[in-house]
Amino acid sequence: PGGAELLRDVGLACCKAGQLDEALRAFEDAVEICKACNCLSTGTGALLMTNLGSLHRRRKCGRQALEAFEEAKSAYSRLGLLDSAVGQSLLESIATVQREEKEREGQSAEELAAKEAAASQAAAARADVARRESAIKEASELERKGLERSQAEAWREAVKDYEEAVHLRSSLGSGEGSLQSLEGANALVGSGTARGGAGDVAGAVEALARAKEAFQAAHSLDTAQGAELLKQLAVANGLRGDINGEVEQYEQAVKIQRTLGILRSPAGISVLRSLGTAREE
Repeated sequence: PGGAELLRDVGLACCKAGQLDEALRAFEDAVEICKACNCLSTGTGALLMTNLGSLHRRRKCGRQALEAFEEAKSAYSRLGLLDSAVGQSLLESIATVQREEKEREGQSAEELAAKEAAASQAAAARADVARRESAIKEASELERKGLERSQAEAWREAVKDYEEAVHLRSSLGSGEGSLQSLEGANALVGSGTARGGAGDVAGAVEALARAKEAFQAAHSLDTAQGAELLKQLAVANGLRGDINGEVEQYEQAVKIQRTLGILRSPAGISVLRSLGTAREE
């Protein structure tokens, strides 16, 4: 019946959202409708009982899970579907719950609590990994848009993109993809560049200074990319009127380029000229 299928869909949505009590009410109401229509032994009824059994298992109610699964098994058997993929999956679920119940019977309350705590921690760890992957993916997409808008000199829109990306990476704390990684440092560089283009010199200096800290945290400041960042920070300091800060950043960039053996490259010569001009000022 349509009402039972609708309630089943509601139950599945609640399960996905972690609203297990609401899911249980929806599934139980759907079961009552199927019973009233004498259609619990149909394919729809079997699927509903399978969903209900899975929910009970998730709620650590093994006995109720087995009862629901057995009802579904009877329906699939009558329909000749027990050997199908869905029927075999159900039989595996029944075997798993039976094994879990036997394990529970042989364990103390302390052991059960420890096992459930470990399972909860593992689930939380998986959820954290998924959250990090999602945040990194979203941040990368925002940075791609920010770069495109910077290249088109749509500076204010680029600033917004980079701000959101920086916020996402900052929410990750530390580790891969965070604001303290090389990816995070590059996001801050992009933010500084966009802010400078938008005329926000103070904001550019702040973002680029944070990028320098991120490069240091990622052990990447003593690279050609790090030297280029220092050059950008020097320019931003000069625009703000901080000549000492400008000279300091240029000098550090020159030191890195000399160590890398690239001081006589076009990039190195450019930094040397800029340093000379800043010192004259």
